[in-house]
Amino acid sequence: MQNFNFKLAELLASGKAFILVSVIGKNGSIPSTVGAKMIVTDDGYNSGTIGGGALENKAISYAKELLVNKNAINSHKVCWNLATELNMLCSGEIELFFDCINQVKWQITVFGAGHVSQSLIKILNTVDCSLTCVDSRDEWLKMLPQSAKIKSVNSCDFTEIARNLDKNSFVLIMTHSHDTDWEVLKECSKYELSYLGMLGSKSKKKWMETKFEQENLDKTILDKIYCPMGLPIGNNSPAEIAVSISAQLLQERDKQAVL
Repeated sequence: MQNFNFKLAELLASGKAFILVSVIGKNGSIPSTVGAKMIVTDDGYNSGTIGGGALENKAISYAKELLVNKNAINSHKVCWNLATELNMLCSGEIELFFDCINQVKWQITVFGAGHVSQSLIKILNTVDCSLTCVDSRDEWLKMLPQSAKIKSVNSCDFTEIARNLDKNSFVLIMTHSHDTDWEVLKECSKYELSYLGMLGSKSKKKWMETKFEQENLDKTILDKIYCPMGLPIGNNSPAEIAVSISAQLLQERDKQAVL
């Protein structure tokens, strides 16, 4: 236990992401005790134990998937039947809590700080994510909510910022210029981002398709771009467009999550 606590303190101080796996309940014949704990990093098993064998191997694999998939659902519990799900002779069920510590949050980058972006970021500021808003207009960036979650970037070089994005990011393009939208979209379309969307209408989608054709770009990528962004709900006011986009982002995040 002393070694476990030392490892836990060391990881907390380092800022390295890890999963603390805890046994929080059991029913039947289970090779573990309630309160048993194990630490898993992206390298795999680190310290502690929840019982060993197939149970522990499955928990380690599950925890590593959570660490790899940054859009996965954060800290949560699971309930496994040892006989049916792990093919073990034990006939019981176990409840485990996977606590994601120092995990990088859901990263959303918004290009443009206009009316829809203002409404959208106010909504997203209420959920567990990290937000970056990029614009060349300081007066619009200053209207964003003051929050530790929100990073404002005043820059004219949108393409350079797009080039250096975390590839797990959700990227939303809604700048004040079609030309700027296109430059950001063209750069972002080179990467396998978790989500890539552009604010617009059906006519803007046709414009986008024409641009891909004119520049001889891979049109199969078009199927992965959300344009218009948002679910088909609400009216065309910035507030309701923001709600529809927020709903779509949550929907897509959860599709990619490890459940």
